[in-house]
Amino acid sequence: MRRILLGDHFMAIPPSQIADRNRRHPWVQRILPKGSLRGDPLIHNADQNQHHPNSDPLIRKLRKEYYTLRKRYIKAYDDLLDAERNPKTDLSKPENLEILIGALKFWNGKKLKNHAFCIMPNHIHWVFQVFEKDRNGEPVYLQDILYSVKRFSAGQINKLENREGRLWQKESFDTTIRDEKHLYYAIEYTLNNPVNAGFVDDWREWPGNWYEE
Repeated sequence: MRRILLGDHFMAIPPSQIADRNRRHPWVQRILPKGSLRGDPLIHNADQNQHHPNSDPLIRKLRKEYYTLRKRYIKAYDDLLDAERNPKTDLSKPENLEILIGALKFWNGKKLKNHAFCIMPNHIHWVFQVFEKDRNGEPVYLQDILYSVKRFSAGQINKLENREGRLWQKESFDTTIRDEKHLYYAIEYTLNNPVNAGFVDDWREWPGNWYEE
């Protein structure tokens, strides 16, 4: 299958760090408002050489240790995000939800395929697959999609909140989905974010959750 992006924490990925290989891969993208906790920029390309054949036992050992530590780091980062109960801009309030859901669905079927997303009070988890080309046969770039979604949503939310300035952070955590099993767990993790944060008992109760049925 084409690799899918786990779009954890909507903090846009800097264009300089997006290679052509990311045009059509599924991703999970995290999107964070400006002023939220910031991630480790070294994580952006963590999966770049994940499938590169290498028979050196030391390299395999170091790579395994790296991903174990990375997983723990991201878990701790998520715990810190979930602990924040009063963000300056609450993304999950109904008026902002309507804007964000529309923005996240806008390119679906045109430049990407949505699998799931979760809009939390201070960040977004987004699982989607970028098409290789759009309906006009033009190449699709991940950074263009993120720029479009963030630019539109920031403008609308700023107007609604009577605020000015940048809403989203530039940084992001991104993860390339390896296979169907990984995709399943990525979607499960995304939808259960509000449960793990203690906002609801069942993920179906969270109004910011959406998944492809």
